[in-house]
Amino acid sequence: RNSTASRPRVSLTLAECPPDNEWVDLSGTGQPNWLYAHLQPGSTHHDPELSSLQMPGCHGQCCHLGGAVIRIKNTISTTVACLFMHMVFAQHAHTTEQPAISQADLDELVGEHSLFSGSVIVAQEGEPVAQVHHGFADRNSGRKNSSQTLYSIASVGKMFTAVAIVQLVEANKLRYETPVVDIIPELAEKIGGSITVDHLLRHTSGIGRISGVDDATLNSLASNTDYFALVVSKGIGSDGPGDFSYRNENYQVLGEIIARVSGQTYETYVRERIAKPTGMMGPVFDPGERGDDIAHHYMAVDFETWWNSEESIVANNADEFIHRAPQSTPSAGGGAYVTAMDMIKFAAALRSGVLVSPESLRHMCPADFNRPIDKRRYGRGCSVESGPRYVRTGHTGSTAGIQARFYLYPERGIDVIVLSNHDEQAAPVFREIDRLIQAH
Repeated sequence: RNSTASRPRVSLTLAECPPDNEWVDLSGTGQPNWLYAHLQPGSTHHDPELSSLQMPGCHGQCCHLGGAVIRIKNTISTTVACLFMHMVFAQHAHTTEQPAISQADLDELVGEHSLFSGSVIVAQEGEPVAQVHHGFADRNSGRKNSSQTLYSIASVGKMFTAVAIVQLVEANKLRYETPVVDIIPELAEKIGGSITVDHLLRHTSGIGRISGVDDATLNSLASNTDYFALVVSKGIGSDGPGDFSYRNENYQVLGEIIARVSGQTYETYVRERIAKPTGMMGPVFDPGERGDDIAHHYMAVDFETWWNSEESIVANNADEFIHRAPQSTPSAGGGAYVTAMDMIKFAAALRSGVLVSPESLRHMCPADFNRPIDKRRYGRGCSVESGPRYVRTGHTGSTAGIQARFYLYPERGIDVIVLSNHDEQAAPVFREIDRLIQAH
């Protein structure tokens, strides 16, 4: 793991050193500041986060952090002994590190937010350390939110689309620089030939927001293919790449690209290539598929009032969330239904390289430690907030009656998902979780 605060330091003395002076990384971390290769006799290496390594004359003591990097002798017995020490001290380091947020912390935090209804999980190293499921998934029936409840994640779903594109790039079936019209030639007269896949990912395509869609049309949409057809019919257009301008339409076009390049529908691709390797229950793209598990979306006012209001409408208590918001079919732009644990599994798969390579993930969510902490930027389907000693990557999602916050803290091994079926109620809970993580 990356945090070194609680790792014990270990001294290991070998009777003699291998002639080639090799160091072997047994932890599988691949972290460059953990791996020391081909140290020459008499050399000294110092890292402020690690201990000094003194190897005079290729004899003596090797001092290092608990089991992270083990120097092995070219014999079976020494190799086994070192591997044993690696496992013992790695386990010790794991068990002595206190989680950033305890179950008691999360219980208290959620209890202080009386308007919240939904699910929250905080995980460390891929394992949940605290979780809360609160409120009602269906007020009329009295069905409560639980670990099995499916919530719409709104625009957090764009991360599924981005991962799918990255997978196709890694498979050499696509390039970020590929012009969109090379894959969807019928858009040539609408967006020209300068818009690339990367422009869509980064919301810099110059594509505008469509309008004039009636409720009947929205209710008839059953897949991303339908959304793409709607976008085309409503006159999608661009005068060329431009500044960042967040648009669902960019990702609905990406969904069509995924379908054409992979030969599968967008929904099938995500289920087969993202959900299945991850072990997710969702995502569910048809709200009627598992209706008994889906959380209804609630607002403090009726949808028309909400839609026409220029300001956020703040409720006074949870009992005011009685107005059902409409449920629309998800697209590649967001809206898929998942459980909170699904997102923790998704985060773990991103971390471990199950879905995309670590290098691709870094390009997807590029952290810049020199940026001020209150500044954020958008990578390829991933929001990045970073600064000295701090980074978090992920996505937010909000629409009528639902809100989602999904973030990974890669330097800390912490993942957070907050899903709410009460309008605008995930953000306040997440802000308090983030404050506790930063303070830890």
